[in-house]
Amino acid sequence: MIKIDYPKELHIFVSIYVSVDMPQNLSDHLYKSKFSLTLVHKASKAIIKKGAIQLDKDSTKLTEGEKLTLKLFEYFTSLQRVLQDIENVLVFLKIDTKKIRKVYPLLDTDEEYYKYHFENYIIRIISLQDIVGKLGNILYKTNIDDEKCNGYNFKEALKKNGNPKHSYISAILEQSIDVKKVRHKKLHRGIAEINNLRGVVFWDDLEKATSKKFDRILHEMSAGDLSIQINEIEKETVKIIDLIIEFFDNSLDELNNI
Repeated sequence: MIKIDYPKELHIFVSIYVSVDMPQNLSDHLYKSKFSLTLVHKASKAIIKKGAIQLDKDSTKLTEGEKLTLKLFEYFTSLQRVLQDIENVLVFLKIDTKKIRKVYPLLDTDEEYYKYHFENYIIRIISLQDIVGKLGNILYKTNIDDEKCNGYNFKEALKKNGNPKHSYISAILEQSIDVKKVRHKKLHRGIAEINNLRGVVFWDDLEKATSKKFDRILHEMSAGDLSIQINEIEKETVKIIDLIIEFFDNSLDELNNI
């Protein structure tokens, strides 16, 4: 039997195609859009053709439209990967730190643990709007340098061109404007106050520091506060995904014209 090594993009396509009708998590939620189904269909043809060319079974070259489609597909799968990273953050945030200490006894404090994962979320959630900007740059031919393209300058380019669809990008940016400020401080100053943890008391840390025991009700109240904040960022992420889907589904004509 001859084994054919298909290009890696085709394996990605297959995994995405399988998950489209079985939404289970945040990244699958992204593929509920009409845009994603159309893009997967268009990209699959280009991927198979690219594979045939690489295997010397096709003498033709990819068209410019096919190259752009593959670039769009690459960025779209990047969105999926970022959402998978956010899912991992949520998983770790929901684990009782007592269980974490069993496998990682060197964990210093609960506060540092939660702070680390909330910061991780903040950094990744902003990546979504920047990738959307790069996708939009291709779809709407705004000709922004790819390395410099992000959600903000893509929105401004649409606005400058008189394209009313800049409002969709504005909504995405507005949804995470406060998170953007925290991320900026973290990246440029090395420290940032995590608003989600403001007012949360880590009683286990206090017990360790003071050698005193506090009422279990206080522990339970703090656990409830943390649970609320974790649910809030999960809901926030879903809202952003829904806004992204709305933008893409209103960009089907641009996709079909590539």
